[in-house]
Amino acid sequence: MPAEKEPKNGSLPRWLVWCALGGIAAVFFYLRLRNLHQVLPWDEAQLALTIRSFSAGQKDVWSSLARIHPPFYLWLMSGVARLLSASGAIYRFFSVVFSFGTLAVTYLLARRLYGEKVALLAAFCLAVMPAALVMDTWVKQDPLADLLVVLAIFLFVRENWVWAGIAFGIGMLTKETAVFALAVIFLYSLATWDGARMKRTAGVAGIGFLMSSWWYVWFSRGVGHSWEFFRTGGSESPLFGKPFLYYFTGLPRDLGWPLFVLMLAGLAACVYHLAKRREKDYVLPLVWFGGIYLFLSFSVGKPYWMIPPAFPALALLCGIGALGALDLCSTVFKEEKPRKVALVAVVAVVVVVGLVSGVTLGYLGYNKAKMEQYWDYAVSTKNDARLMRSGAGDTPVVVVLDEKSLDREAVLTYYLGDTPQIVLASGAMTDPEALLQRYVRQYFSNWLYIKKGQGAGYAALVDSFLARLPELTPFDMLRDTPWAYVLNLK
Repeated sequence: MPAEKEPKNGSLPRWLVWCALGGIAAVFFYLRLRNLHQVLPWDEAQLALTIRSFSAGQKDVWSSLARIHPPFYLWLMSGVARLLSASGAIYRFFSVVFSFGTLAVTYLLARRLYGEKVALLAAFCLAVMPAALVMDTWVKQDPLADLLVVLAIFLFVRENWVWAGIAFGIGMLTKETAVFALAVIFLYSLATWDGARMKRTAGVAGIGFLMSSWWYVWFSRGVGHSWEFFRTGGSESPLFGKPFLYYFTGLPRDLGWPLFVLMLAGLAACVYHLAKRREKDYVLPLVWFGGIYLFLSFSVGKPYWMIPPAFPALALLCGIGALGALDLCSTVFKEEKPRKVALVAVVAVVVVVGLVSGVTLGYLGYNKAKMEQYWDYAVSTKNDARLMRSGAGDTPVVVVLDEKSLDREAVLTYYLGDTPQIVLASGAMTDPEALLQRYVRQYFSNWLYIKKGQGAGYAALVDSFLARLPELTPFDMLRDTPWAYVLNLK
C-alpha cells in the first residue's frame, strides 16, 4: 500500500485537527437530523412502501417495483425494517449515516492529494452545502451509491485498484449512477496520461462489471426506462424537461453564494496548479465535477436530485478555493501578527457564513424553489391522508384514481399508514349509485378520495359524479385542492 503523501500546505497541531473534525461532524449531523421527519414526496414514499412490502414478503403493487433499481440498498433497508421499524425516519437516518461516510472519505481523499488544510475546509463545505444537507436525508439509493462512488475513487487514488473495483461493483448493485465512479476514474487517468493508471482503470471496470452484470442482464427492469428518460424525458418530460444548462445555473442555489464563490476560486486555483506548477492531481475535481455535470446536461429529463455524485468534487473545489484565499492573505500581509489576524478572520468568515447559510436553509423552501408543484403536491396529499386517517381509523377509505396513476398513489398510501384503502379506477364514477353500494356502504366507509386528473375527459367525469352525488347521499367536501377532493360521506 502506498505511503501517505507529505502535507502540501503545512502541518496543523493534531489537537486542532481533531477539534475541527469533531466540530464538522457535529455541524453535519445537526443540519441533517433535524430534517428526518420532513414530508416524503412521491419517490421517497414509493421506495419506503417497496421496502416495507419487500421486507414483509408481500406480493403487491409496491413489492413489484423492487426491480426498478439494483437490489443492494433494498436488501439493507429490508433488514433494517425487520430489526427496527419500517419507518421513513429510520431510512432517512441511515441515509445520513451513509452521507457522513461520503464526507469522511472526501476528507481523506483531500488530505492525501492536497493536504490537511484543504481537507478540513472541503469537509466543512460539504457539511454546510445546502443541496447536500437536503439530499443527504432522502429515502433513496443515492446516499449509499454516492458513498461507494467516492470510496472507489479514493481507493483508486491510493492505487488499491482491486478494492476500488469491489466498491464500484457494490455501487453498481446499489444504483446505476455509480457508473460515475468509473467515468471519473477513467477521465482522471486519461487527463494525467498515466499508462499504469489506465490499466488499473480497466481492472476496476472488469471487477465492477463482473460483480454487477448478473443484475442488469437478467433482472433489471429499469435500464430501458432510464435510457428513454435520458433520451426523450419519457412521459415525465413536462415535469423534468429543463434547459441544457439547468444544472450549471442551479449551482448558486445548490452551494449557496459563499460556497459558489469559493468553488469559482477553486476552479481558477486548479487551473493555475495544472498550468503553472504541473501538479496533475488538481485535474481530479475538474474532471469529476465537469464530467458529471456535462453528462447530465445532455439528458432531456433533468431531476434536480441527480447531482449528488458530484458533491465531493464541489467540496474539493471549495476547499482549494478557500485555501487560495488564505494563501492570498499570507502574500498580502508580510508581518506575522497582521497575517495571523487576517488568516483567522478569513477562516472565521467562511465558518460563520457557512453555518448561517446551513442553519437558515428551509428544507421545503429549497425543494419548492427547485420543483414547486412536486412538493406542493406532496404536502397537500400528506394533509389529505392524515385528515382521513384520523377520521377513518380502521375502516377503509375509498380512493378513486385517474388512469395515469393506475393503482399507485404513493404519498397517500404512506401517510394513511394502516388505514385500509379500496382503490378504484376512474370508470367507477360512471355509476355513482353502484360505487356507493358496492364499496362505501358494503365496507362501512365514510371517506372518499378522488384524485384530480389532467385530461378534460377525466375532469368532466369527476364533475358529473360530484353533481349527481348529493342526490344519493349527503356529504361534506372537506378538502378541494389542485390535486384531489376529500369527501366525508354521511
